[in-house]
Amino acid sequence: MAVMIKATHEDKDLVAGLLTRSFENNQTINYLIPKGKNRISRIGMLMQYAFYRCHLQGDVFLSQDRRACALVLYPHLERATLTTISLEIQLILKGLGLGNCIRVLKYRRMTKTRLGKTVVARIWMLGVSPRFQSLGNGSRLLQDVILEMQKKNLPVYLETPEFSQVAWYERFGFMLYNTYELGHNLYFLKRVADKG
Repeated sequence: MAVMIKATHEDKDLVAGLLTRSFENNQTINYLIPKGKNRISRIGMLMQYAFYRCHLQGDVFLSQDRRACALVLYPHLERATLTTISLEIQLILKGLGLGNCIRVLKYRRMTKTRLGKTVVARIWMLGVSPRFQSLGNGSRLLQDVILEMQKKNLPVYLETPEFSQVAWYERFGFMLYNTYELGHNLYFLKRVADKG
């Protein structure tokens, strides 16, 4: 039985803060937002953008204790709207800066190519508050997300820059299906929907 909850608009700051702390040293985040002035603030803006994007065109899930969150996108449902375009312009101007736009576009194109046209759920980010990592919070939330996607009969895809996390995801039925060099390795995993 799933114990996660769907985040509401009021959870934006909680989710963005949790993800900022969780992903501060993530290689992909370091690729998109290199070290420099106001880096943590810019990561926070990226996480707010990610929250809004998933809130509009995906799902944002929180563990019941609100110590872990998962951002899930449904790429086959994504559409450019005035709202999403406005969010992206704000992110570029206030968060990433024009210089990093090419990196973001390259990353997006690369992930979209790996997903293809398949109808899937993509776990864009799964984060646990650093104080509560290694206590099973991420595992429980991932299991809940998998159960939710099974109800929707959707395979689950994700990518991670950490090779050490590949084995962790494999414990939950994911399999490595691709890698990509983006200044660092990105490992692409998928979990097909259970039959039954």
